[in-house]
Amino acid sequence: MAEYEKKVREILKQYGCQFVRKGSHDVWNSPFAEKLFVVPQKNKIASYG
Repeated sequence: MAEYEKKVREILKQYGCQFVRKGSHDVWNSPFAEKLFVVPQKNKIASYG
């Protein structure tokens, strides 16, 4: 796991988010919004410019 992913996971867990699954994007559940949301993986983010 890249350092970027570790930091993102730590921050999300601090705020009570729960990891759901890994795919082309990581899927997380937010206890505040009561919704699922996706987090792109760093190596999957396109660079423009």
